[in-house]
Amino acid sequence: MQVPWSTIEALAKTKAIEIIINFPLGMAIQRLLTKSGDIPQDWQVSLDTYFGSKNWHTLVYESKADLFGPTRSKVSASGMNLLEWYRNRLRGIFGNVSTARLVKNTRGNPLYYLIWAGPHKKGLAGAEHILRKGERVKR
Repeated sequence: MQVPWSTIEALAKTKAIEIIINFPLGMAIQRLLTKSGDIPQDWQVSLDTYFGSKNWHTLVYESKADLFGPTRSKVSASGMNLLEWYRNRLRGIFGNVSTARLVKNTRGNPLYYLIWAGPHKKGLAGAEHILRKGERVKR
């Protein structure tokens, strides 16, 4: 989570650069997303900077009312919601985005997703061929 969205946007504006994103859903992002939605300020700033928007919050948390008033809780599909939202945002600035490919550790636990983005369809075809070796995201 060290590359801010502003850098990704600057690369896309060149119309000459292809990128491969290591989307650290299991390694970093999920660890910062508390079940209750009470996220420390510095974590929230990190997430806002990485995503380039505060809109991620509505994909991760939902508000409900119970006997004790309004409560916030984490949506069960929050990780996949964020992944697809991020891919769509990449598509909006680059034009072409690969299928996200899951990378797991030796115990089979998800670590991160690799995502290619670039301005040319030929690059997308090449990226899909190479990334085909990874596990396909089931949605």
